[in-house]
Amino acid sequence: MIGVDKQLIGSGVTKALVNVANASDPITTGTPIPVKITLDSDGTVSKNYVLPGAQPDGSLTVDVPVVTNGVYDIEWDTGSGDVITSSTAPTSGLIAYTGMNLTNSINGAMKATFTASTPGATAQQITAASAFDIDWFVAGTNTPVVNELGRAAAPITPGTYTAKFRVKGSTDYLPNAELTLTVQADLAGQVKAAAENSDPITVTVQNRYPGDVKLKYENGLTAEQLEQQIWDNIQISLKGYGDKPVVVENPSSLFDLKPINFVTGSKANGKVELSYPQANGMYTGVLTLEYSFGTPFPTFSELPAVTYNPNGYNPEKLVPNTIKDENGKTLQVNKDYTVTAYEMVDGKEVEISELTNVGSYKVVVTPTVNVDGANDQYVGGSQALTQVINPLTLTAGNTSLVWDGKTPSATTGTFAVAYTGSPAKPLPTGGTISVDTKYPALVRANPSEAIASGKIITKAEYDSKTAEEKEGFWGYVEYANNTDATPAGSYATATVTFVNNYTGTLTQNFTITPSSIKSLNGIKAIAAAQLSSEFNPDNKLAPDDVKDPLVTYVDGRETKTLREGVDYRITRAYIDSNQSGLAPGVTRYIFDVEGLGNYSGTMTGTFTVTKQSLDDGAFAASLANPKEALWYNFGKEVEPANGIVVKSLTDTVVGIGQPLSADQYVISYENNVNATSEDAPAYVVITGVKDYAGQLKVPYQIDALSLDGASASDIVLNGATDLVYNGQEQKPEVAISESSVIPSNEGYKQPIDLKNIVDQITYDTYENNINAGTGYVVIAGKGGNIVGSVKVPFTIAQADIANAEVTGPEAPVAPGTSLAEALNVTLGGTKLGAEDYTVSSDDAVPGAVKATVTGVGNLTGSADVATTVLYDVAGLSLAAAPTSYNGQSQTPVITASYKDAEGKTVEVPASALNVVAGSYVNAGKYSVKVAGNTAAGWGGETTVEYTIAPATVTAKPQVSYDAAGLPVVTVPGLTSSDFTYKPDAATKTITVTYKGNYKGTATVAYVPTAKPVTPAQPAAGKTGWVGSGNDWAYYENGVQVKGGWKLIGGEWYHFEKSGKMTNTKWFQDADGTWYMLNQSHKGEYGAMLTGWQKDGGEWYYFNKSGAMQSGWAKVDGEWYLLNSKHDGTFGAMLTGWQKVGGKWYYMDASGAMAANEWVGPYWVNTSGVWTATRG
Repeated sequence: MIGVDKQLIGSGVTKALVNVANASDPITTGTPIPVKITLDSDGTVSKNYVLPGAQPDGSLTVDVPVVTNGVYDIEWDTGSGDVITSSTAPTSGLIAYTGMNLTNSINGAMKATFTASTPGATAQQITAASAFDIDWFVAGTNTPVVNELGRAAAPITPGTYTAKFRVKGSTDYLPNAELTLTVQADLAGQVKAAAENSDPITVTVQNRYPGDVKLKYENGLTAEQLEQQIWDNIQISLKGYGDKPVVVENPSSLFDLKPINFVTGSKANGKVELSYPQANGMYTGVLTLEYSFGTPFPTFSELPAVTYNPNGYNPEKLVPNTIKDENGKTLQVNKDYTVTAYEMVDGKEVEISELTNVGSYKVVVTPTVNVDGANDQYVGGSQALTQVINPLTLTAGNTSLVWDGKTPSATTGTFAVAYTGSPAKPLPTGGTISVDTKYPALVRANPSEAIASGKIITKAEYDSKTAEEKEGFWGYVEYANNTDATPAGSYATATVTFVNNYTGTLTQNFTITPSSIKSLNGIKAIAAAQLSSEFNPDNKLAPDDVKDPLVTYVDGRETKTLREGVDYRITRAYIDSNQSGLAPGVTRYIFDVEGLGNYSGTMTGTFTVTKQSLDDGAFAASLANPKEALWYNFGKEVEPANGIVVKSLTDTVVGIGQPLSADQYVISYENNVNATSEDAPAYVVITGVKDYAGQLKVPYQIDALSLDGASASDIVLNGATDLVYNGQEQKPEVAISESSVIPSNEGYKQPIDLKNIVDQITYDTYENNINAGTGYVVIAGKGGNIVGSVKVPFTIAQADIANAEVTGPEAPVAPGTSLAEALNVTLGGTKLGAEDYTVSSDDAVPGAVKATVTGVGNLTGSADVATTVLYDVAGLSLAAAPTSYNGQSQTPVITASYKDAEGKTVEVPASALNVVAGSYVNAGKYSVKVAGNTAAGWGGETTVEYTIAPATVTAKPQVSYDAAGLPVVTVPGLTSSDFTYKPDAATKTITVTYKGNYKGTATVAYVPTAKPVTPAQPAAGKTGWVGSGNDWAYYENGVQVKGGWKLIGGEWYHFEKSGKMTNTKWFQDADGTWYMLNQSHKGEYGAMLTGWQKDGGEWYYFNKSGAMQSGWAKVDGEWYLLNSKHDGTFGAMLTGWQKVGGKWYYMDASGAMAANEWVGPYWVNTSGVWTATRG
C-alpha cells in the first residue's frame, strides 16, 4: 500500500499534484514507489515557496515505501446494501435471489481495510473489488462458480458460497480472509404461475405449472404414492447467467412435499406444499401445488421392426394411431401426444426427425401439455419405445448391378473382361436397388436407390478398414476362378456380401477372355543359341529343337516372362531366309509361337546356331556391383539393379579381359523371390543367344528384412492410452492398417506397411505388460523373409490406491500374520500382494486397527482403513494338561502358543481363548472345542485333546455270597460297572480287574461253593424260572421254552434249542442280527438290551426290537454314524471326521453329527456335509 500523509497550508496554494507512474497496476514487489509531487497556485500570489530538494520545474520526487506486512480485514458492510449480515457474524451474509447478475450488489457490500504491521499504523479503507481478485466457490467444496461462458463469476442461483481473496497480481489466497454468502430464493413469490410469467424459478409437474397439476389416480392411492408421482415428474429450474436455465438435480433430496388434508383413496382435487426443510436459508416460503386427477395416458405397445428403406421413416407415423384411452377415445398425434425420436451419436442421444439407417432407435411418446389446441388432460410419464430397423435383404429380384461400367447380358446374364496378367477383380460401379414405396410411415416415395461407385469394394480392402470406416460401405466382393482366362463353358465369379443397411449375397458370373499374345507391350521371343555340333542331330527340324525359349513382355516397369506350355507353345522351327548381319559360322533360325490359356494368336522368335561356346572356361560372369544390397521385395522378383558383366578369359574375337556385348546373351533369374542363404542363393542365368551358345550362372544373395533395432515411432497401438495398473495383463493391439516400420537393414529407407507383411509377422506377444512402467508389444518376423523383432512401447501408469478396495480379512488369519499380509487390497477385482503397498498403524495386531495403506511400485497415493484383524486359534499349538478321574466335572487347563516370523515361540494369554463348556467327568480322551475371543483379537475354532486318566483304586474288594453260595464282590465307593471279577476255585482267589474310570487289579480270597445241582422241574402245569447262577431255563404251564425269543415279565429272553437261556453278552440270531443281553444279576439277567449300550469302550445302539444298528441312525433328533465295517468294531459309534459316499461329515465327541456350523476352519451345511474352508 502507498501511504500519503502530507498537509499543505498557505495562501494561494490550491492543490498538490501527486503523480504516480502506472498508478493502476498492482503492487507485486517490496520496491519503493517513486511519487512525483508538484505544488500549484491560483495565481493570486507570487511564488514564495519551494519544496526542499525540488527540481528546477518545482517538482519533487520522493520514494514511498511499500508495506509488505500487515493485516487485511474483509467483511460484509452492516450499514446498508443488498447483502444482509449481522454485527456478530459480519463474514456471513445473505442476498435475495433475483435471477439477474448480482456481482455489483455483492462487491458493493464488501468492506475491506488494511493495517500495516508498522508500529502506530492505522487501518486504511480499501475497495475490495479493485484491490483483490475474488474467487467464489460452492461452500464446503473446491467447485468454482462460473458463468454461462465457463468463466469465474459471482453467485447468482440459490445456494451457499464462499469467497476467497487474492491481492491483485498474487496467486496466493489471503489467510483468514473469507466471506460466506447465501443466495436465498422465495418459493412463495418467485415461482412462475404460467409460461409467460417472468419469475426466475420454474416448477412444473409433467410440464404443468403449480396451479394446474394433473396426477394419475390409482385405487387405494396413498399420500406416499401421491408424493412419489410428483417426484417422478417434477422439474425445477432456475434462471442463471445469460438467462440460461439451471436445472435442479434430484429435487427430492432438497425439498419436502406435504399433502394437505389428503384422504387415502380419495379422487378429490387437492393441494401439496413444497418446502425447503434445511436451515441454511437457500430457500424460504412454501409453494402450493394444486392438483386434480386426469385421464391416464394409455400404454403404447412396443414398435414392430421395419426394414431399411432409403426413403426414411417418419417417427410419428411409426407409432400406431389406433391407441385408445380408458374412455375409448382414439388418441391423435400432436394433439394428445407428441413423438420424438433419438439416435446415439458419439455416446450421446441426439434428436432426429427421420429414421433411416439400420439400428435401434429410441422413440419417446409424451402426452401433450400446455400446447395450443392440445388435449392436456392425459397424465402419466413419457414412454420410451424402441424402433429397430433391420437390414434390407438384397436379391437378384430387387437388385441390378453394373460392373466396371458393364451391364450383364440380358440373355447370358454374364459380362466379359480381358485377361491382364493379374487376377480379374471387377467392381460394381452402378446399378439400382428397388425399394418399397407403399409403407405408410415412409418420408419419401422414390422407387429405387442408385448404387454409388466406390460403395462396394474388395474383401481385402474392406478388411483393411477400421470399424468406423466400414460403416460407409454397402458391401464387399470376393472372387473365385478369376486368375486366368476362363475356358469355354466355365466362369469366374464375383460374390457381393452386403453389409450395414443391406444383407444377403449376390453372385455374378463373368468370363475372362484371352489377350492377344502379339499385342502385348514389348513382346519379344528369343531362344538360346546352340552349338552346331549338337544342333538337330537327326536332321529333322522340329519344335523341340528350339532350346530354352524366352518370351517376355513389358508390364509397366516390369519385364514379365511367359511360361512355355502354359502361356504359349512352339509350333514350328525353320531356317531364316535372311542370313544377313551374322558373324561367320552363325546361322539364324525362326520359330513360331502360338498363345495358350490366357493368350491367343501367334508371333515369331529367333535363335542362332554357332560354333562358339559361352561357358566358364571361356568367359567369366559377375555382378556389375557385387556390393549392392538386395532385400526381399514382398513376393516380387529381386534383380541386381546394375546387371552383370561377362568378360572373355581367352584370346577370342572379343579379346582377353574384354566384356562380351550384351546383345550376345539374355538374362533370366532363378530363386529370386524369397530371402536366400549361402547354400541356396539366387542366380542370374546368362544364356547365349547370338554368336555364343551355352549358359553361365552368377549367384547372389537376397537379404531378409530385419526388424532388430528398427524404430517403432510409426507403429500405432489401439487401447494404449490411459492404461493404469490393474494387476492383470494389459494388451493394447497393433493397428495393423495404420502402422508402418522401416527395417533396420543398412541402407533400407522405405517404410513398410504392416498390412503388407501381416502374414509374416507375429504381433500378439507382450513384455512387462502387467506392472506399472513401460510395457512392450513385440512385433517379430516369423523367419525367412522377415526376421528379428521391434518392440513398441506403451506406458502403464501407477494406480491410485485410493481407487482400490482396502478391507480387513474376511476370516481369522494365521497367528503371526502381519497387518500388511492380513489386509485385502483389491484393484479391479484383482487381489494385490503386500509388495504393492506399505502399511503404517499405531495399533498392533491382532485386534481393531486403524491403518494407512501407501502404494509402492505399481501403486501410488494412500488410503485409510479401519478394520479388525483376528488371529485364528486353529493355527495355535494347543495343549491341555492331563488330569485323573475324581468323580467331578473338571475344567481343562489349556495353554497356547505359536511361532512368529523369526521362529520364536509366542505365548498366547488365556484371555484369547474361549473354552467351550462341556462335561468332562469320566476317564478318557475328550475333544475340547476352543474358540477365539474376538474382544482379544482372536477368532475361529479348533479342538484340543484332553485326557482324564483312570484313577487308582485304594479300597479293598469285599466278598459276600448269594443264596446259591456264589461269591459276590463289591468295592467300597465303586459300582459293579467299575470292575469285573473272576473266581479261581483252584487257588480260592478272585481276581478283580478295574475298568472305566479306574485302573489296576486286586486279588481277594473266597470260599468256592459245591457244584450246583440241576434244578428240578416245576410241578406239572406250573410256570416260572428254574436254575441258578448263569444257567437258567423257563417253563410255561409245565413246558420248557426252547429255541427262540420269549417275552417274560416285560423283557425279551432268548432260549437255545436245548431250552437253556442264552446268557452270553453278545448274541447273533440266525438272520445275522446282533443283540446284547443283560449280564447283571442285579437286574434282569439275560434280558435283551435296547438303546445306547457301552462295551469295551465303544458305544452301540440297539433299536426297540433290540437289533444292533449300523450306518446312519437318527436318535432323539440327532444323527449318528455307526461303524458298518466288520473290522472288530462293527456297529460301534464313530466320532471325528468321517467320509461317507465321497463326502466328509463331522461327528462330535458325543457322536452327534455337526450341521450348519463351523468346525474349526471348515463349514458343514445343514446336511452335515463339509462345503467350505475359511482362512
